[in-house]
Amino acid sequence: MSVKVVFFPAKCGDCFLLECSVNDGIFRILIDGGTPATADVVLAYLKKDGKCPVIDLVVVTHIDNDHIGGVIRLLKDTEFNAAVKEIWFNGISRIAKLPSGVKSLSVTQGVKLEEMLHDDARWNAYFGGAAVSINADGSPYNARIADGLVLDILSPGTAELAELKRNWSMLAVAPDPSDEEKDKLPAGVQSLSVGKDVYALAESKFDPDKAYANGSSIAFLLEIDLKFLLFTGDAFPDVITDAAELLQAGPIRVNVFKVSHHGSAGNTNERIVRKFPADYYLISTDGTHDHPHDEAIGRILVYADNPKSLIFNYPDTMSTWRGTDFEGAWSVRVQSHDGKTPIELDLGGA
Repeated sequence: MSVKVVFFPAKCGDCFLLECSVNDGIFRILIDGGTPATADVVLAYLKKDGKCPVIDLVVVTHIDNDHIGGVIRLLKDTEFNAAVKEIWFNGISRIAKLPSGVKSLSVTQGVKLEEMLHDDARWNAYFGGAAVSINADGSPYNARIADGLVLDILSPGTAELAELKRNWSMLAVAPDPSDEEKDKLPAGVQSLSVGKDVYALAESKFDPDKAYANGSSIAFLLEIDLKFLLFTGDAFPDVITDAAELLQAGPIRVNVFKVSHHGSAGNTNERIVRKFPADYYLISTDGTHDHPHDEAIGRILVYADNPKSLIFNYPDTMSTWRGTDFEGAWSVRVQSHDGKTPIELDLGGA
């Protein structure tokens, strides 16, 4: 059995299509939809042979506009909507009553998607309509969604969903602290004009993301025919790693590691990099909010096994790293794409 990852240009957001070969055909999973404009690229790809194929599962990791906006646009396309068999989305109505005075774009988009899915039997059907999350004891929820295809849910946990519920009103009116641009390098790191001290970046103090919307992200490890793919949304690294430790002690070798939160420093720490050594690290960003952050790249270079590949869906996102001897010093291949066309990563059979 094979699996292909289609990595869409999604501006500052995420959008991936997984095409998994199973016994009865191709099982397709769409993970997020990027910003609203991403929908046009996705529809062109899906309908390239004239008709939209069956989409077995759409996973909306969380309510931020750069993940949910494209999904809302896609579901307004009649043919796409009819092709979708199930949708996973932790809408706040599954957790709490909506507050009055909703103002943030992310929350507004979440409300729109909930309205579209109202009484839709496809919504979180695998979970009986309940929220998608890890088990109450912190262990991964094992979702066997097709013959030979397993999704181990690694985030969110009960605590993250409770925090989303408790802080919903605050999120509706306050800026997301994770969206603030980083304009200072950590202490001890040389300026960009004279190169980067990669070890200082990797060893700099980890300042974890505290945005509750990000913490509510659905993250999972996909298993198919001895292949493993980690998709993280914008989830917190320690939540993912804690759950994964209950799945398997020690490192879990993965073929693909979708780096959380577009390469934000607050979502990639030493612990998660060591837990999931990977062949390919996918970083989805057009450079908005200074993503990817240097600390995240440094941690991947220093703490991940070699050799490895870093794949970006836009050009020039690593422009400040020009002159770095990636292949010679770090056994890393860096691939930056045009930001216009999807990237196809075919992992082949066993």
